[in-house]
Amino acid sequence: MTKILVTGVTGNVGREVVPALLQKGLTVKAAARDVNRVNEVAENDNWSGDFEAVSFDYGDDESMSNALNGVDRVFLVTPTIGAVVQMVEAFLEVAKACDVKHIVRLSGMRNIKEASATHADCEQRIAASGIAFTHLRPNFFMQNFNTFYADGIKNRDSIALPAGEEPVSFIDVRDIADVAVVAFTQAAHIGKTYVLTGGQAITHDVVASALSDALGRKIAYINMPDEQFRQVLKQAGRPDAVAESIINLYAPVKQMLAAPITSDVETITGNAPRTIVEYTHDYRAAWMR
Repeated sequence: MTKILVTGVTGNVGREVVPALLQKGLTVKAAARDVNRVNEVAENDNWSGDFEAVSFDYGDDESMSNALNGVDRVFLVTPTIGAVVQMVEAFLEVAKACDVKHIVRLSGMRNIKEASATHADCEQRIAASGIAFTHLRPNFFMQNFNTFYADGIKNRDSIALPAGEEPVSFIDVRDIADVAVVAFTQAAHIGKTYVLTGGQAITHDVVASALSDALGRKIAYINMPDEQFRQVLKQAGRPDAVAESIINLYAPVKQMLAAPITSDVETITGNAPRTIVEYTHDYRAAWMR
């Protein structure tokens, strides 16, 4: 019987991949560093099906080995900071010892002129490991608005970011989860790399408008200059590195590198990507007062 380990299930994507797999009747190990947090997510999101909550720590080979025991496929989510390439290398050694057959890795959309060295290096190491792989490269998540930016929307009726005025082909993470399910269940996707985007490239003003319609109150997008954003975060007591990381995150947006649209979601799943209107309607409880 196929058993799939899903890592990073307390994050935006992992927590959607697990129920999507369970709905297909697949057996899942749901993993994060803190197994108690896994159980909290499972309870809050009402998971139902054959799943086991397990601990998984990239810094602990025994933890990874225990999580991979009896597993033949892995949905791999890695941290965004730290020695990520080394973490992937350590994971691959354990995965080979545990006879893992297929890795679906959550990577990141990038333009060839603005390649993410970390994502590229990790993809190369997985491809060279001898384990079958599928790389998923999604664009910015819609779900960032109900997680990282929820407080500003809920309490200040605003999205204040140094994100410019350029459009982004935001993707709903539920579409990423749907693609992952197909990748795990159809052999034709082994060895493939997919760039996953929404069906439209929209500005943050359009996001704010969709939020306004869903919530019945005005939500504004505030396009903050980089220096102003630095000062706002500094006054809030946030480390300088946080501001710089967010500014760097949105630099490609201002270069129109997050605007391309692909057909991969619809080609793979048979369904058009979810729209910003669908997303804001489905998640509006996150911003209700």
